[in-house]
Amino acid sequence: MDAEQRMTTDRVAAYHQVRRNLDHMLQAGVQPDHATFSIVIDAAGFARLPHEAEHQFHVMTSLHGLHPNANNFTSLIEALARNGQLDKAEAVLDSLTARKVTSALAHDRLTAKSFNTLLGFCIGAGDAARGQRVAKMHQAGVEPNDVTQANLRNLAKLCERRSPKTGPKK
Repeated sequence: MDAEQRMTTDRVAAYHQVRRNLDHMLQAGVQPDHATFSIVIDAAGFARLPHEAEHQFHVMTSLHGLHPNANNFTSLIEALARNGQLDKAEAVLDSLTARKVTSALAHDRLTAKSFNTLLGFCIGAGDAARGQRVAKMHQAGVEPNDVTQANLRNLAKLCERRSPKTGPKK
């Protein structure tokens, strides 16, 4: 087995361990919370199991009655984007942007982290057009942060490389 196969196997095993821990919690009568599901969704993403990340995101509502918060959405965005599903990740971000905040709590509000997560993966994939759409977080009422500024510089470099070079005018 080569190093990449071992790493994938280790990540899948880690995801299954996280799931076993969740099952043990449930058997002991401990109800999982938002943070628990963010961990499960993140583990699925790292294990290259984006379908499991989506499943766990839906399970938190359907079986446990939890309404996903901004961190849960960000975990799902990352799990999808990490596995090349940028269309789905963008759709999740769009649904988060359109979502009505259910409380005054800061953890329930849209943050730059959700945008930065997807923007970073767009840049990594060379998807300048999607990156430009994602970068418009101010339209959602979200203030850019230092990570955003670095991402925007990288996006500008990507756009510069993608634009056709124009020669001297004749």
